[in-house]
Amino acid sequence: MSDRVALPHAFLFLDTQFTDFAGRHPLSVGIAGQDGRTLYVELTDTKRDACTDFVVTQVLPLMGSSPAVLCNYAEAGSLLREWLAPYQGRDVVLVHDCVADREILFDLLHGGRGGGRRVIGGDAEHESFRRLGRDLGLADLLPMDVGQRVNQAAIEQFFDLNPRARRHRALDNALALMAAFLAPPAGAASGGVQHGE
Repeated sequence: MSDRVALPHAFLFLDTQFTDFAGRHPLSVGIAGQDGRTLYVELTDTKRDACTDFVVTQVLPLMGSSPAVLCNYAEAGSLLREWLAPYQGRDVVLVHDCVADREILFDLLHGGRGGGRRVIGGDAEHESFRRLGRDLGLADLLPMDVGQRVNQAAIEQFFDLNPRARRHRALDNALALMAAFLAPPAGAASGGVQHGE
């Protein structure tokens, strides 16, 4: 396998914040393209009572304090579909570091709740994303979970170099993920991600 993914792939970097791992109700979505485009939405109709203590202390205080599109669940899905329109006809690689990110995005783009959880990890996952991509006019939609392989040193460097960026804010996390993904490999010992892994 090549260590580079050739054009015409468009790399998009995704992060979500959600209530808890059990329910995974989305609070915010941040997505950044390698081409410089970004979108940050905060969902106004997600009930906050299911939030973990971590989310209450680390995530919720960041919401509403920065430029964001405030919208309900259905509107968030529509905004994401509109945001993806410029990538029509291209293969889109969706880079993320948590399975919940792709579950939530699948649900928002598909227009339902809970379907992503049924699809993710199953035999039909790749075909479900491919079909969703075709519905959006994309040549293909390829999720890439970098999980524990992400270059943590590059993420730390991103936040060090961008003091206005806030950890646990979905768009800032997506931008940090992009910086780590695009950073020169830090070597096998540091866990740097190679394109195409």
